[in-house]
Amino acid sequence: MNLIPKVTIVLIILGLTAAGGYYFYLQRNNPASNEASTAGQAIKPELLVSERVISPIFSFNAERVWFMTPDGRMYRQAVAGGEKEELVLPEVITSPLEIIWQTKGSDFVVVQNADGHIRYKFYDAEEQTFAVYPEGLRKPVFFAGDEKIAYDWVNATSSAHALKIADPTSENFIKILDLGPANYQLAASPVRQEVVLFSASEPVAKLLLVNVDTGRTYEIGEGGNYEGVRFAPDGRFILVSRQESGDPRLFVYNLESSREID
Repeated sequence: MNLIPKVTIVLIILGLTAAGGYYFYLQRNNPASNEASTAGQAIKPELLVSERVISPIFSFNAERVWFMTPDGRMYRQAVAGGEKEELVLPEVITSPLEIIWQTKGSDFVVVQNADGHIRYKFYDAEEQTFAVYPEGLRKPVFFAGDEKIAYDWVNATSSAHALKIADPTSENFIKILDLGPANYQLAASPVRQEVVLFSASEPVAKLLLVNVDTGRTYEIGEGGNYEGVRFAPDGRFILVSRQESGDPRLFVYNLESSREID
């Protein structure tokens, strides 16, 4: 005996179908649901340049990327796509290894391999000229403000090292500190006239913080194998990569505390 009329059954089926359709419509148009459904999906990167590049960096407005190619030519590429544009330099750089960019300016230093020797050239974007650094000038970095560079100067006769500062062209130099035989690398503060000196080679050297305005030197780390230093954006801390017992370790140093203790 059929207790439910056929018309009623049809109405129930139609009602369930409509409710299900409305539910899936809401889910499809629900942002939270969409985010949840795509959370496990990787964001697909966009190919910008299909060749090897050297020292790529964003422009100030992040609309373009500047880079050099291994053949020594400088280009800029719009992030939105299109053909890359060449910045025609006064000369083609042979065997480029790295570009040291200014923080806010448009000048840069080219690091190149010249017959097995590391050499440096400063490019003045306004004058569109290169200034070749002397052979004793090594590891240059731009200070905050981009108006000066700091570098390790190696005496050709005694091989003694010294910390010096100069104009970006290497003119008007001033010696800040004798460094002895240590082969230091430099990291410059983004906000102060300070550099951190570190070394990953023999002889073992201490980690030093130097204020070039006052000439004050702070020993912030004992002698060791320091492989890299990175300043925090506000200049108060540094990240330091150091080898210990053959293993790389990452440390954080509070420079404010170091200045107070010394």
